[in-house]
This record gives sequence, structure tokens and C-alpha cells, in this order.
Amino acid sequence: MKRLLLFLLLIACLSASISAAADFNKFFVCDQIQNAVEVYDATGLKRISSFKTGPKPARIVNNPHNGGYILMYRGAKNTPGGLTFLNSIYKTTGSKKLPGIVVQDFYLKDSGLWLLFTVASDKKITVSNLICYDLKNQETNTIPLNGPPAVYRFNEDRTELAVGTLGNSEKKVPAELVLIDLLQNKVRSFPVSANPGAIFNTASGKIAVACGGFRNSQRYPSKLLLETTDNAEFAKLHWIDPVTGETEVTTLGYSPLLIDQDRDDPDTFYAVCANVYGDPNEEQRGITLGSVFNPDLDRPAATFYKITSAQIEAALELQNQPGRLIQASSGTVCLQGESDLYIIDVSGLVPKLLDYKHDKSIDQFLINNDGTIGYLSNSNSNYLNIIDLKTGKEIKTLKISDSFYIGKLFLNFFGSGFPPVIQPDSVKPITTTNPSENLRMFFSQDGSVLYILAGAPEVCVVDLQTNTVKSVIKFNDTQYGIHPTPDGKRIVVAAENGWHLLDPSRTKPEFSLAFSLEETEQGPENGYYSPNGDLLVIPFKNYLYLIDPIRGVSLGKTRTKAIAPLIVWPE
Repeated sequence: MKRLLLFLLLIACLSASISAAADFNKFFVCDQIQNAVEVYDATGLKRISSFKTGPKPARIVNNPHNGGYILMYRGAKNTPGGLTFLNSIYKTTGSKKLPGIVVQDFYLKDSGLWLLFTVASDKKITVSNLICYDLKNQETNTIPLNGPPAVYRFNEDRTELAVGTLGNSEKKVPAELVLIDLLQNKVRSFPVSANPGAIFNTASGKIAVACGGFRNSQRYPSKLLLETTDNAEFAKLHWIDPVTGETEVTTLGYSPLLIDQDRDDPDTFYAVCANVYGDPNEEQRGITLGSVFNPDLDRPAATFYKITSAQIEAALELQNQPGRLIQASSGTVCLQGESDLYIIDVSGLVPKLLDYKHDKSIDQFLINNDGTIGYLSNSNSNYLNIIDLKTGKEIKTLKISDSFYIGKLFLNFFGSGFPPVIQPDSVKPITTTNPSENLRMFFSQDGSVLYILAGAPEVCVVDLQTNTVKSVIKFNDTQYGIHPTPDGKRIVVAAENGWHLLDPSRTKPEFSLAFSLEETEQGPENGYYSPNGDLLVIPFKNYLYLIDPIRGVSLGKTRTKAIAPLIVWPE
């Protein structure tokens, strides 16, 4: 009898694991235009179900109650988002309307809590809400917010969520830091200045909120949720004691505000703000001072700050406005601009700008694992700059190829608009899908090799011990970019006529996936990876192309009716 029970228990465990694995073979194609969803089985290359839904279907989670699923659609203009409940064969069993358009959501799988942030679908209404939906007991709790949410930060165990909300100057509603205790459903709010964009926990127990302020003389991204003020506001840091509610404010320059927290001292921060010499209330026209190269040597475009315990310890003028702040190591901060790379030694009491000069348009900047060496690729160039970040001296300028640069333009359009606050690289965005990302270069998993696109259709393999090109992998296409497979063992090239899977040990593609193109057409730039990384789905022209990136083979293609597909897997 005991043997029989053990055998049945083993079968149950195996069945559960097989079922869990099978979920990754089933994926959902969410059409962002036709408001429809298709369900596909990758093993059989077939569509097994389809149904209509609300606008912008975006996420699927497993329903713990009936073995089915819950689909979230975000909603669109004049149509709020909602939840659609499906059984195990994808038939609708119920629905729940939400009070607005879903602008962000977090699914905390361990606790079964789904957090959905909504804003009113009618722009005349300023109401925003946080909907806390507990999947385990199927209870819903709605927390009103004074404005649209702009930035989010969980504590380490994800029991508390800090949210920065935008204010409304016309209605005299301030921006706020909202602290939400997810266990006790308790909410506390603290006023802050315009456009909060980053939240940090400090060693002293305070919460630092970085607010970018506002000025008409800056160009902001057109689709960005933004609080506008009657008069220009400086960027500010608010140091909030969550116990007493006391707040200390550090005033900086004007937006954009770049900021990061010291990795060793959580009470120390590094920040950059724009210098404005004209009227910050003037409506911007054309390209803004500080967003590109600044020819005025007498008027620096930006200022770098070192801030400790809410006090500005030191400031350093910068000739041009950077768009990215990276703490390379405990004593080095790098600032990347359109054509500049500033290397700052912050190990002493006064920050020191190292003597490194760069004057070419930058498309990507990488730093090795210990933060001592930087690798800088230039737009439309076959030269790689290798830089000692401790001294600011160039180690080598490596020519990776003799070919002309005929690939896609790798340009970072820093001048197209900055948000009020630019979050650091250390704050990773939380995404619900796994889309591929086109890069110019990336490191191998062990950090010993750099893979970089050259001008001709080829990927160069750079040995980082010798700083030499040890091999070249050629392919026949015009590339968008490269990225590693999730297991890190292969290189994927997204290109105009097809996608190519490269084995770093070979000189030719392992296989190439060609698309049927009209004369003026170009192939897709992005695909989607399954959560376990063993399936890559590339949607293009009413077809889904499937690749097994682990084995390095094509699984074929299947038709889809989706016009604007978003590929998601159930969570």
C-alpha cells in the first residue's frame, strides 16, 4: 500500500511538472488593434483558441481557483481596462471592469496579489486608483491616488510599495509620495515637488524622492505623463522620514535630473542637472541648450553634484549635457552624452574630472564586471575605444573590421527629449513580456569576450584578455542589431531579410530564417522569448515564426490574424 501511495505521489508530481512545462509551449497573441486574443500551441504549430477582448490585451496570469486564466486588458480612450476570466479551455466565464486605463501593473506571484494602477479614460477627470486584487481569496481593494502614478519602488520583501504621483497645478493638487503597506492595507502620503521620477531607501531610514521639476525651455518626450507648472521649478530631492513625516529638501538645477545612489554608501548620491542661462519659463523652440553639443565654452551646460545626507558636498561643471549616469565602481562615475564620455573620480572629498576626451557620436558604452574598463562603440564606425576608467586613459583603439559601415545607423537621439528624471541603470524596469533587444555589442556570460557588430554583415569576437579580434562570424544581410540567447550560448542577429542564429565557435550562421518580403519591405526588428528561454516567437505579416534557441533550430511558422501582435505567456 505504501509503495502504491508513493507511486501515485510520484506520478502526481511528474504530471504537475509536465503541466507547468507545457504552459511555456502555449502562448497568447494579443492583438493591440483588433482587441482579440489567439492561443497557440508551439508543439503542434497550431492555433487552439481565439476570442474577443477589451482594448489593449496585455497580460495573462494563471487562476488558482479553476485551473484557468485571468486576462488583463489595459483599455483605451474612453474605454476603461478590465479583467476577463477564462476556464482551462479558454472560454470566458466572467469579467471585471476597472475604473480606468491600466498604466502599470505588478503581479506578486508568491502572495497572489495583483496590483493594477489606473488613470481615468476621460482626460478631463484626474482620478487615479490602485486596485489590489487578491487572487487567492478573490477580494478587491481600491486605493484612490491624488494623481497619475509616475514612479514605483518596492522594499526588499515586497511588502511595501512606494509610489510617486504627479500633481495638478491647475487644481492645486500636489505631487505625492504614497507609501502602501500591502499586508495591512495602510496608506500614508507625503507632498513632494513636481514630477517625481526616482525613489530610494537610505541608510538613515529616510526615503529619498528625486523630482525633476519643470521648465518650458526643456523638450520633453511627447507621450510622457507630465506635470506642468505655471512657473519653472528646480529639480529637488526630498528626504522623507516615514515615521515622523519630517521632510528635508535639497534644491539642485533644472531638469533633466540624472541621479544614482552610491553602491557602498546609501546616504550618498550622484546627480546631474542642466544649467539654464536664459528664461526657463520661455517655451522651447528647436533643440534645447544642454540636449546636444554645447559650443559655448564659457557657459557649461550641466552641473554634477555629490550629495551626502541631504547636503551638497561638491559640484563640478560639465561642458555638455549627459543623458546617462553609471557608477562604474565604488570610486568612479561615468556620464555618457551624445558625443561625450565624462569619467569622474569620486573617491576623494572633491570629485575630479579625469582627462578623457571623446568627440565621436556614441552608440553604446559597456563596462566590465569589476568596473575598471569601459568599451565604447561609435556610430557608423568600425573602431572600438577601450578605456581605463581608473585613470581616464585610453588603453587601445581597436579596429574591428576593414569593411565600410553599411549596417543600420546606431544613433542615440539624446536631443529628441529627456524626461524630468532619468533613472539610473541600477533601477531595472519591471516588464511583463520578454521582447528581444537590438544591441551593437554585448559581453559573453563569463565576461571574457565581447561580441560586436562591424560595418559589414559580420560579428567580431573580441578577446578581452588581449584586446584583439580573435574571430569573425559573417552573414549575408543588413543588420538591425544583435543580442544573446537567454542561455547565453548563441548570438541572434535581427536583420532586414531574416534572422540569423550564430554559434561563437563557427564562422558562418548556424541557421538563417528568411522572410518573404516585397521589394520595399523590411523584416521585423523584435521577437519574444518564453519565460524559460527555450522558444523565440517572431511575428511578421500574419505569420508567427518559431525558433528553438537552445537547440539552434527553426520550428517552422504558423498563421495569425493579429495585425499588431503582443506575445505573452501565462504567469
